[in-house]
Amino acid sequence: MNIYVNDKPTEVLQDTSIHSLLKFMKIDSFQGIAIGINDQVIPRKEWDLKSLKENDKVLLIRASQGG
Repeated sequence: MNIYVNDKPTEVLQDTSIHSLLKFMKIDSFQGIAIGINDQVIPRKEWDLKSLKENDKVLLIRASQGG
C-alpha cells in the first residue's frame, strides 16, 4: 500500500498503524513527535488504533530545541 510521509512516497503493509509506521521508519523515541494524517492531528493515544489507508498523507513533525 502506498502512503506519503512528509510528501515522500512510502510503501507499507495494509492496515499499518501510526505506531507501526514509526517503528518501520526506525524512530525509537516518540517524545517530541506530532503526527497529522490528511491535515488532521492524531493524538498519541490513538497511534496504536489508527490504521493508515491507501494514499494517506502523513505529516511527521519533530520538535527541536534551540534558539
